[in-house]
Amino acid sequence: MRIRTFYFILLSFLLILGGLVLFYASSAGSWHVYLIEGFIIIILAFSVIFYRRVIRPLRTIADGIDLLRAQDFSSRLIKVGQYETDRIIDVFNPLMDKLKNERIRLREQNYFLDLVLDASPMGVIVLDGMRRVCLSNPAARNILGQNIEGHTLDNIDNPVCSFLRMLSPGEQRTVRLASAEVYRLTHLSFLDKGYSHPFFLIEQLSVEVTSAEKAAYRKAIRMIVHEVNNTVGGITATLQAVSESEIAETDQPVKYAAEACMTRVNGMLGFIRRFADAAKIPEIDRKNLSVADMLGDNCPFLENICRKLNVSFHFTPIQSSEIFTAAIDPVLMEQVLVNIVKNAAESAALRPDGYVKLSVSTTDRTITITDNGTGIQPESAGKVFTPFFSTKPGGQGIGLIFVAEILSQHGFPFSLDTAADGLTRFTIGPVPET
Repeated sequence: MRIRTFYFILLSFLLILGGLVLFYASSAGSWHVYLIEGFIIIILAFSVIFYRRVIRPLRTIADGIDLLRAQDFSSRLIKVGQYETDRIIDVFNPLMDKLKNERIRLREQNYFLDLVLDASPMGVIVLDGMRRVCLSNPAARNILGQNIEGHTLDNIDNPVCSFLRMLSPGEQRTVRLASAEVYRLTHLSFLDKGYSHPFFLIEQLSVEVTSAEKAAYRKAIRMIVHEVNNTVGGITATLQAVSESEIAETDQPVKYAAEACMTRVNGMLGFIRRFADAAKIPEIDRKNLSVADMLGDNCPFLENICRKLNVSFHFTPIQSSEIFTAAIDPVLMEQVLVNIVKNAAESAALRPDGYVKLSVSTTDRTITITDNGTGIQPESAGKVFTPFFSTKPGGQGIGLIFVAEILSQHGFPFSLDTAADGLTRFTIGPVPET
């Protein structure tokens, strides 16, 4: 029951009591009647004053409480002339101003933070107390390829999430995926409502790392080519002179030795030229081509590569109704296919039933080269696109670098991994539409 109701009940009792006393006094005809009437008038006057000074200010305070409950921080209370109430109003109005300004400041900060998160190229993932994703920005959703909010990291099928799950609080790690993409992952936390909320930062470093690696291996290749050419030039001239001299004509072992050395030197020069070619990839000359025709034209050569290694080659031609076109440099794309199929065939050749399969998905616009070779070991999965890294004996470690750079210049996504079924797949695409 409100104080105002108590006030009117109390006033009613006083008036009833005064009326009864006045009634008995008037029947007695005493002078006390005038005294009682005056007392009742005083009660009424004091009740009015009490209502104005106490009950009405309480209504003002109640209105202030309603404003707080409604979170209406723009309204203010007017002083009522009662000392205690006016003191409360003097505190209430500045408090409302402060709350209003604080709300505006928080809204502006949140709006600014939303703009930063939406525009940031760095992925941000925030987890709630149940380890579910409660916030993610567009960059994170783009990196992971799906809307991840409401899911736990364990339920998100993406290689980046597998690395995120392994991060300890406060840890930062740079990882390279099988698709040659490089990310810097950071695990941090912040306090909200007294609870610690973990969040992850995903920074894409593919462009920076790739550029640095290109510059490093091109510089190394130029130094190697320069030193080898300077050295081999003198050796070649000497061997040429020996093989054409009179000594070689009369001494056959000397001639054979000189020719053998020349063959070895020429082989080394060819090896160096391949390094130099990898460092000088020409500009892309795009042409709108049918993917089916491009693959069909290269199939005989690819099949011949596999046949030399006793590996079967399979390709299912695309139906004419399913043909799609793409902007491709046919010469460079041929080199890409040769490198990929050659690597796949060399791996499949280690098995008696080795095979390489070239397939095209018109629905996903992807090209896939599959082999049943020895596969890629987990510890090597993130290094296959690293310069000079090779798992093959005598491998140069530049073939996949060559492939990755050409595909990147085309703007084609790609990945290389060994699945749970033991098959290794190099996937190109989805190829953008022309």
